[in-house]
Amino acid sequence: MRLFVPFLCAAALQAGVIKIYDPSGGLPGAQGFSSDGGVLSAQVVTDEGLPALRMTGNTCCGYFVSALTPQQLADANTLGWTLTGTARVNASGGYGYIDLFTPSRRFDMVFGSNGTSSWAGLSMFTDAGNPALQVALTGTGYFNFEMRYDPGTQRASLFVNGNQALTGYAGHTQFLSNGVAFGVTGSTPQAYFQNVQFSINDPQTGVPEPGTLVLAGLGCVATGIRYQRGRKSA
Repeated sequence: MRLFVPFLCAAALQAGVIKIYDPSGGLPGAQGFSSDGGVLSAQVVTDEGLPALRMTGNTCCGYFVSALTPQQLADANTLGWTLTGTARVNASGGYGYIDLFTPSRRFDMVFGSNGTSSWAGLSMFTDAGNPALQVALTGTGYFNFEMRYDPGTQRASLFVNGNQALTGYAGHTQFLSNGVAFGVTGSTPQAYFQNVQFSINDPQTGVPEPGTLVLAGLGCVATGIRYQRGRKSA
């Protein structure tokens, strides 16, 4: 008589790219993002030689959002995460944002222009037009904005074109929901997005691993395979 020996596996940890929007694939609705009623227009155009989503919204806000699963939220809070986007605002003014909703906190990185100068910042939603944490930008073209969350300090930092610009951001508790979002708001809300991407950090390196899915349970899966092979040969 063979005894069945059960083995226990830890819950799989998801890491790598979790959400992505790429205008070359069409509108956000075709890539798992849904819009709220504030989006007035959204069109994929060629801007500065590359595909971009040109969108406008009402003076409150217009955005696209894609929800995260409970497991993804848990892993993001435990391992850390990175939210990136390449975007620019309309040169005549207004501002846009890319943010992460979690059940307990929200993290917004915002960018704007008054027609002559540009800025980027980390904000609450209600001060997105003039955030307490902000940095001046040179020009009104495309910038790569990156918000990195450190689970050790429970704070996020803003990187612009790869350089750290702001740090010590704890997020806020205004208008909590769930998911990765990007959109526009302000008096003349229009922005262009060339990409938006959300990644959960790799548990070994602590940094995003683009295009990968790390399963922490692979070790116990392999153990199970060896166990089954052992039974067959017994």
